[in-house]
Amino acid sequence: FDNLFGGGTKKNKTTMTDEEIRAKYGVQLPKYKSTVVKENSGAGYEIRQYQPMSVVTTTYEARPEGYELLGGFCNNGENSLGLKMPKTAPCVMKPCRTPNKTMFFILPHPHTPYDWEERMTVAEAIDKMTPPPDPIVDYLKCSVIDNLTVAVVKFSGYAVPDVVFRKRDELKAILDRDGVKYNADTVDEELMLAQYNEVYSLPWNRDNEVWLPIKVQEVAT
Repeated sequence: FDNLFGGGTKKNKTTMTDEEIRAKYGVQLPKYKSTVVKENSGAGYEIRQYQPMSVVTTTYEARPEGYELLGGFCNNGENSLGLKMPKTAPCVMKPCRTPNKTMFFILPHPHTPYDWEERMTVAEAIDKMTPPPDPIVDYLKCSVIDNLTVAVVKFSGYAVPDVVFRKRDELKAILDRDGVKYNADTVDEELMLAQYNEVYSLPWNRDNEVWLPIKVQEVAT
């Protein structure tokens, strides 16, 4: 886990909105329906129901390794069609997953379509997705995440372990406060860290999120 992160911690800046992040990085972000947004003296969170997403996943030991493996498939055309794809964000990691940490990139349009709409059923959305090229190595896997609903907290600066775990605990506390249910037995296994930056980005320019999966029917609006 320590190898995933680098550097020390610095005072966080004000976090950015999704529109600001999209404008800042100029890449495709997956769309979602925001069902709950709560702000309370800095202990705010958001609940997002994401569009079905086509992703490519790998296991990794250190974050740069995962970036290289996934970037080869997406950006360098190391796939069955030799197709070089535009970059997307965020890169999503499950840094506590056992026996291996996992990381995925979201594949761009038309694999994860721009024109998803909230009114679409999952089946309708998947029907609009173009299958991606196949990996040419066995340590990469393409799949569709068709039903992801997560509670989200944003933060900036370095995503070092103590910060990530503190944000996890803050998120759990406010979900408990609001009666939003999650699987307490698999919190760490399913905990996700979403990062919007390149590895070399300076700490004050980083945009990070902790995601915790929840069930749609257990969201109180």
